[in-house]
Amino acid sequence: MTGGHESLVRIQAAVVEHRARRTEPTKALSGVDFAISPGDCVALLGPNGSGKSTLLRAIAGLQRLTSGSIKRSHDLRLGVVFQSPALDPLLTVHENLRLQAALFGIDRPNERIERFCAEQAIDGRLGDRVRSLSGGLARRVEFVRAILSEPDLLLLDEPTVGLDLPSRAALLGAIDVLRGQRPEVAVVMSTHLMTDAERFEQVVMMSGGKFVREGSPTELIAQLGSQLLGVPAGASVGAIDVPWELQADGTRIARPADDAQLASWSAQLAGVGVPFFVRKPTLADAYLHWAEAPLEAGVPA
Repeated sequence: MTGGHESLVRIQAAVVEHRARRTEPTKALSGVDFAISPGDCVALLGPNGSGKSTLLRAIAGLQRLTSGSIKRSHDLRLGVVFQSPALDPLLTVHENLRLQAALFGIDRPNERIERFCAEQAIDGRLGDRVRSLSGGLARRVEFVRAILSEPDLLLLDEPTVGLDLPSRAALLGAIDVLRGQRPEVAVVMSTHLMTDAERFEQVVMMSGGKFVREGSPTELIAQLGSQLLGVPAGASVGAIDVPWELQADGTRIARPADDAQLASWSAQLAGVGVPFFVRKPTLADAYLHWAEAPLEAGVPA
């Protein structure tokens, strides 16, 4: 996405259709154009069914396109953390990683395994079977597995789903450390969580298999203005001349153009006794504005 380097992956007019008997085909991807360059740090943001996982599978070569094209750079080294667990639960941590090293023909694998596991604070668990690990520790092992070959492009498909807050923070911190050590590596992660996406340099908002907006989190939020005016669900606003946007939770949001308009709208609401609130816009507001689909704004319960 940087445009300043030769692309690692370039996808043009990508369409993926899923066909079922007696029904019209549904498009998991619908005319997507996407380029990934060295050093890119991109979050694919959207709810389940928006096309994120399909796009990652296409990039990884695991999903055939119905139409369109995909080109990968020669000798592209790819690392993937799948949404579903990909480790053998009956093998130890070390055995899982040795298997991965053998698949990639890595020389002196034990040295690299021990170094990467030490960075993830799991070097003391090398002899433990994967089935004995917590979800957070298993995810860190999967992260080490994905970077063991020192990839050019790291794909992460909803890697923080189901993790508690400390485990999520540890995994996201590991991504930061990797990019600090190897700034040339490109990272593309799918997520439906705002707090995860906000840590990335670029956010691609997806809905219905399409890209609906792209930019840095700061840019996307700034496009909504500096303040939002809102009223709670069920508030009677029929007599108020304000361009409301209905939210998934039933609240209504409006975007005043300036302080004067905010003051005017607030005065109208106060004059008829309608409760209201004023706050700064968030990345969730930006997604809801352009994609019109509900998202989870924080940490899942």
